[in-house]
Amino acid sequence: MTMPILNVESISKHFGGFAALSDVSLAVAAGERLGIIGPNGSGKTTLINCISGALRCDVGTIIFYSQNVSRLAPHRRTRLGIARSFQIPRPFFSMSVAENIAVALEFAARGAAVTGDARTLLAQMRLADKADRKPAELTQVDLRKLELARALATQPRLLILDEVMAGLAATEVDEMLDIVMGVSQLGVAIIMIEHIMRAIMRFSERVVCLDAGRIVAEAAPAAIVQDKMVRRIYLGA
Repeated sequence: MTMPILNVESISKHFGGFAALSDVSLAVAAGERLGIIGPNGSGKTTLINCISGALRCDVGTIIFYSQNVSRLAPHRRTRLGIARSFQIPRPFFSMSVAENIAVALEFAARGAAVTGDARTLLAQMRLADKADRKPAELTQVDLRKLELARALATQPRLLILDEVMAGLAATEVDEMLDIVMGVSQLGVAIIMIEHIMRAIMRFSERVVCLDAGRIVAEAAPAAIVQDKMVRRIYLGA
């Protein structure tokens, strides 16, 4: 691995007496595609919530481009280049699709004039023909595209995707994969949580498997599906 842009160092997170994460460490390199898998309740979403700032880890440190971001609020981490999507899209329903993107572009401009073009970004997401519609008029796959476009509008260096393909048909999964791979080609590092294994296999350069709040395996996609622990806890073998 080249020099990491993200270092998660021995973080733990408890909810009362329940350990959602226990001594988890991982690193992500610039431009890397990292897949995260694991059964429900394994700590995947807690991990990305700690990285993005939605939660604060109880112990441990999160370093992004040599800066300790462990105690920073989510919007400050976004300013530094950490963006995320949510499993359940959260657009501004009173605004048009293009206006939703414009809000994120204004945020990324840090008070200066917006240099990005919402409609160009929507074209990249294959939503150009829906720019003037309201989010309530979109299909599920188009809502996922809008969620991804809003994250990209903040100009991230690290993009975290939380099950962007959940509930989609096979052809829609392929379309989302094509879009995400296109984002990767722009040099953005991506962490993707996903249960659809064919998506993980195609997307990932490296896969981390969590179980009960701990990393139990880490390998290339072809190797991870042969790991005995992964097959037992995740694939049911």
